[in-house]
Amino acid sequence: MSIIETLKDRIRGKGLRIVFPEGGDVRLKPVIETLCTEDLARPVLLFETRAALEQVGDLPESVTCLAVDDPQLAQEWAGRFRAQNQRVGEKRLLRGFPKPLHAGAIILGAGGAEAMVAGLAVPTEEVIRTAFTYLGLTDGLKAPSSLFLMRIPGFAGSEGEAMIFADCGVQPAPDSEALAQIALTTAQTAVDLLGWEPRVAFLSFSTDGSARHDRVDHVRKAVHLAQIRAPGLKIDGEFQLDTAIVPEIAARKLTRPSEVAGRANILIFPDLDAGNTAYKAVQRFARADAYGPFLQGFRHSVSDLSRGSTDDDILGVVLMALARAEGQRHRLSQP
Repeated sequence: MSIIETLKDRIRGKGLRIVFPEGGDVRLKPVIETLCTEDLARPVLLFETRAALEQVGDLPESVTCLAVDDPQLAQEWAGRFRAQNQRVGEKRLLRGFPKPLHAGAIILGAGGAEAMVAGLAVPTEEVIRTAFTYLGLTDGLKAPSSLFLMRIPGFAGSEGEAMIFADCGVQPAPDSEALAQIALTTAQTAVDLLGWEPRVAFLSFSTDGSARHDRVDHVRKAVHLAQIRAPGLKIDGEFQLDTAIVPEIAARKLTRPSEVAGRANILIFPDLDAGNTAYKAVQRFARADAYGPFLQGFRHSVSDLSRGSTDDDILGVVLMALARAEGQRHRLSQP
């Protein structure tokens, strides 16, 4: 089963709601049709003005359209947000609501949706800043991060053609502490998103001490921190890429047992230079599908889109945001 079909199966019929701050963007139309006709989600589309909303053509009955220039609507959602949490004052909520991106985050934080996807017309930095302002980070996190869900044709890994790369879009130069947290956050996202058993490999130009350098020490410290904080997770490194994903090479290069080497399904890159270059190289050279950058670390499921996204890119990230929201909801409902 393809990644897209797997994600659809995880959310179909669950009644999930997803808010789109750029509701008038024509690139959303095929995605909205797919969500509604396949009973995957109930979209909430936001428009800057009532006039813009009235220009929208026919939409499925399960779609909700809201104009954010309505003061009464702003007052209603500000009140609902404040009933959920007190992290943002009422004046700031009312001041922000007329901006669709801010309104989307407020609606999400108020419980009016389970997920939000934005970024077709605004930069990633603005999406992150808005999510941080209204939604905040998961307890214990100091910064958000991102991942790409890759489908690599012809690759035969532990999850078939699928692999997760992190961080490829947010933190330029994470220290060892931040790198460990990226790994742990990504592992939890993989569970919520796909139900995987995470096998996390920290990447380097060294394998298990084969090279000596400050950059190697940086990664080794991150591995140690992650293993201490999550002793039940399969985390290992530092590994060169081939050691992480090719069983035969792992067997030759490692002189100790490892539950990750040769079978990793999550690759943690040492910095954004490596992660961003790697996903684009695989995407272009191997003609891989790269779904992301998928934001993680926020209290609610919110993610970004590239302004150059294709229909397939948009659908992939939307399904990921919904699947992660459903995974979080299921996990938090457990005793």
